[in-house]
Amino acid sequence: MRTISFIRHAKSDQSVNLPDFERPLNQRGLKDAPMMGQIIKDKYLQPDLILSSPAMRAKTTAKLIAKSINYPETEIIFMENLYFADTEAFFNIIHQVNNNFKQLFIVSHNPGTTYIINRISKARLDHMPTCGIAEITFEVNHWREIQDKSGVLKRFDTPKMHFV
Repeated sequence: MRTISFIRHAKSDQSVNLPDFERPLNQRGLKDAPMMGQIIKDKYLQPDLILSSPAMRAKTTAKLIAKSINYPETEIIFMENLYFADTEAFFNIIHQVNNNFKQLFIVSHNPGTTYIINRISKARLDHMPTCGIAEITFEVNHWREIQDKSGVLKRFDTPKMHFV
């Protein structure tokens, strides 16, 4: 069995005059990412590997979540092809993961995150919210066996589901 938790980056600051790639998280994003990290720690399978887009907002989200779940920040792999990846890019990345890893986290962007969740699983998601998490399981022995609709959505969480 293999598991992928797709995580969309936390809310970014769109008011800053920076190139898209360099946009930081806003105050809400800086609050949501550690909170969702704690939810991951409490409810989700822990990752053997975290892959992330290197864009500032995704990178910061990945680091904050890693800190919350005690995953070594130095072991996060930042991949250029996760920056606005389409579904084919996601499949290429997933199919190349070492089979020694069973639980994979991928921190990336929309619309690609929503598209890959819908394509890879039997779920139907209209929109992956910022800092949303979708955990999908696959009854396969190798990452390269993951195909269209081969996964089952086991858990789905967003920050708004946890406001008190």
